[in-house]
Amino acid sequence: MHLHPNWVGVVAFAISFLECVALIGFFVPGAVLFTAIGSLIGAGVVSAPMVLIPTIIGAILGDALSFLLGYHYREHLRDIWPFKFYPGLLQKGESFFYRHGGKSVLAARFIGPIRPMLPLVAGMLNMPPWRFTIVNSISAVIWAPIYMLPGFLLGKASTALPPDVAMNLMLYVIVILLILWCISWLIKRLIAWIFNTLHDGLDKLWLVIKDRPWLHPLHIALQDPLHPESHAQLTLGLYFIFMSVFFGWIAWSVITQGMLTSWNHSALFLLRSLRNPSVDPVFIIFTMMGDPKVMLGVFIVLLLWFFGIRAYRTAVHWGMLGIFAFGGTELFKYIVHSPRPWGLWLTPSGYSFPSGHTALSAAMMGFFAVLVARELKKTQQWMPYTLATLLVLAIAISRLYLGAHWLTDVVGAMFFAMAVVMLMTLSYRRQPTPRLKLLPLCLVLILSWGGIATVYGLKQYHQITQDYTIVVSAKVLAMDDWWNYDGIDEPFYRLGRTGKPAQVLNVQWAGNIENIKNNLMAKGWHVSPNTTFEAILERLNKPSKTRKKMEMPVLPPLYQEQRPVLVMTKNVDSSDSLLLLRLWNSKTRFTDSSTPLWLGNVTYLYAWQAGFFHLHPQKVNLSAQPAVTFLEEDLDDYVWKQLSYPFSAHNAFAKLEWDGQIVLVKPKNEGNG
Repeated sequence: MHLHPNWVGVVAFAISFLECVALIGFFVPGAVLFTAIGSLIGAGVVSAPMVLIPTIIGAILGDALSFLLGYHYREHLRDIWPFKFYPGLLQKGESFFYRHGGKSVLAARFIGPIRPMLPLVAGMLNMPPWRFTIVNSISAVIWAPIYMLPGFLLGKASTALPPDVAMNLMLYVIVILLILWCISWLIKRLIAWIFNTLHDGLDKLWLVIKDRPWLHPLHIALQDPLHPESHAQLTLGLYFIFMSVFFGWIAWSVITQGMLTSWNHSALFLLRSLRNPSVDPVFIIFTMMGDPKVMLGVFIVLLLWFFGIRAYRTAVHWGMLGIFAFGGTELFKYIVHSPRPWGLWLTPSGYSFPSGHTALSAAMMGFFAVLVARELKKTQQWMPYTLATLLVLAIAISRLYLGAHWLTDVVGAMFFAMAVVMLMTLSYRRQPTPRLKLLPLCLVLILSWGGIATVYGLKQYHQITQDYTIVVSAKVLAMDDWWNYDGIDEPFYRLGRTGKPAQVLNVQWAGNIENIKNNLMAKGWHVSPNTTFEAILERLNKPSKTRKKMEMPVLPPLYQEQRPVLVMTKNVDSSDSLLLLRLWNSKTRFTDSSTPLWLGNVTYLYAWQAGFFHLHPQKVNLSAQPAVTFLEEDLDDYVWKQLSYPFSAHNAFAKLEWDGQIVLVKPKNEGNG
């Protein structure tokens, strides 16, 4: 299309038309293709009217054809292949049309799974043609530019790049979107097949339980009095067993420090590396919402309200839920005896497994969603479950983000809470229970939770913010002791974002950071600019034959959860090879000098070569001279010395590409060196 822009309008018409035709539209990756076409508009290859007008016409005609087919065959559609063998294809569209009427034609345009079927259903259900034509035309005019907007923005961003980079960028995005579309299509089909298979299997199992006399007590215990033929209670019972087994497995793994706990440190370091002062308050608010004191207050208010409105059976189950959730959490904390993660200003009291915030919020919000969903139509029951899930996930992620819990604490708490919810729901549905008034029920939760959390937050927010601050212990020593100490067996190194050794810090530099920067700039070093959006995009470009592109990481490397304070580069010879120097705050204070100490690393900067199906480092042709010696040549205004570590230390860090050399640098007027 880039080489033949005159054909773009024809292609856009064809894609739009086919995507809107019943059944055929399921197999057309319209989102991917229109992203590609939109990028051509953004890049200025084709004009917007040249594409939008054919797209709108194609969408109108495609929907019109589907509508006419439905209008012509009416109810006979149900007897025609494939609807005769797959009635669900029509049922989803019918359900949506009955709920929303004529507005469904407009709404369905933006909902992929029902977009090709809704016009067919509208015709089958005898929607007036003139009304359909109006709504269809309006929806097409709105849909076409919105559908192409992501591609347009992508194309617009690419104009700031060189042509070869921009073309690579667009090709990468299109291929990735196409792959994601195929994967999502396969996942949807796989999930549908799994659920259908499970549904059929549970139906057969329920019939077996029902027909076997010796299983009659189990049948009575699991039978739903409102829907005696349904296997829903059996499903809840199996869920309870699965959740309990998984929780027990996680708890045993924590006790024995088994396989699952191997992810804990990586998750802790990764999330701590993403800590941002501007984002911290959001997660602190969520963690306060899930605080056991807050959840206890909400639990008591709802319990009293259930008793107050004489919903005694609901009150009993809510009370039992609280006993299991609060009591079980404390019991398992005592049994498992897992210590908390380290590194916070004030480590939260108590043991770590399972997470109390996560378990209590998941148990209470999960069962509350069950109570709300019971009062809604079947088509609306997803809403309380979705809202409850989002709230609980926010609280759970806040515990991980703030470093208050291990990953296994949160995951285990989820399984524990869901087991409690399944058990309470199973019991609650065994007998008919008077309906609850939905609006007062939701208002009581919102007002109690919001009010208690607000009062708690006003009193504790500043203290909690301080408690969850990451603390790195500072070192104190004399400058002469630092300079003269040669007996270190292991060098300083920084950890990667998953907690594994990533790089030896082969530079220890005492001095004012501005003076260091200015001295190096005078020697030909350059301060590396901050990563920009355009620089990130440009990384998709292959290194050219005449100039290799030396790429900085998108995420800056960290030392003790802090970014480097200085990043500089320098050409080391007539080629385009680069040296890279990074310096971090060492958190070390000299007792006899106010000069700060910086830890850093000097190394060669690699170029990254990207292809469609691989991404690998293309190393620069290194000279025989180690990177640290190039830095030493530029230290005329400083005193420096080089340490050579013993082979044992060097060999232990060989995989980090360290040559065993470290340079110590300080101002000439400091110490006795």
